[in-house]
Amino acid sequence: MASILWPELMQLSLFALAGLACLSLLTWIVLTFFRGAFWQVGRFNGDLASNQQPESWPRVAVVVPARNEAGTIGPCVESLVRQDYAGEFQIIVVPELQPNRLVGPGN
Repeated sequence: MASILWPELMQLSLFALAGLACLSLLTWIVLTFFRGAFWQVGRFNGDLASNQQPESWPRVAVVVPARNEAGTIGPCVESLVRQDYAGEFQIIVVPELQPNRLVGPGN
């Protein structure tokens, strides 16, 4: 019985596959020719034209948690200091807190 249905199922699956291929082709044709170069969003982006500096820059605080970072904290802070930011810029390095000596291990 399964061998009798196999040719019909193959033909049906080929029609379905051909239909999906045609639908995909039609979608790309519509997007390419009738949507006005949708992939070139940059020409329609109004934000790019008005690239003006703000009157006042917001204050920025950078918090750097430093736990077991003896080898890398120096280059990290140096990199932050070299930032070119027109507003107020503050770097806060938070060292690892010492464990509470009143609490024993496991508490």
